[in-house]
Amino acid sequence: MDETTLDEITLYDEALDETGRLVAAVTADQLSRPSPCTGWDLGRLLAHLTTSLRQFTRQLDGLPMDFQAEPEVAADPVAAYHESAAALRAAWHQPGRLESEITMFGQPTPAATVLAWQLAEILLHGWDVARTIGQQPGYDDAAVAAAAGFVTRNMPTERPPGSGFQPPTEPPAGASALDQLAAFSGRVV
Repeated sequence: MDETTLDEITLYDEALDETGRLVAAVTADQLSRPSPCTGWDLGRLLAHLTTSLRQFTRQLDGLPMDFQAEPEVAADPVAAYHESAAALRAAWHQPGRLESEITMFGQPTPAATVLAWQLAEILLHGWDVARTIGQQPGYDDAAVAAAAGFVTRNMPTERPPGSGFQPPTEPPAGASALDQLAAFSGRVV
């Protein structure tokens, strides 16, 4: 394992922790608030996030991802997040994992690419949670830069309806790098 890979997994671990901090700040009365993800309230967003973490773990374990089932809001969304994050973290820390190829969208993909995609997902949904509950996320600048670089290289700006992402929006002047990433990903900042 080289130093760059160790740094990437450390950034990912820290992003999981920071998102966990934001999720832990959610109160039951906030679950029905609309989130920046069009059509989703905070409860549904947390259900999606937890389901995504579980699906990412399946992906790393060589099992097919299955996003067909509608995620259900857990009785304890905080515990559900932390449980799924712990399993995913353990999957990434298995010996040889970072040097492997992982099936992503039906294609063998270098683990570093899968990690970058998952990092972007964690940061963006953490931003969604923070925005919904009025908190400021504290992600590492290097993690935001890595996710932004990956997303801007791999996500087209033309996004048809049903593609999972809204078209990019214009961030306000002086927007943070994370806010710019959120705007590029279709969130209204």
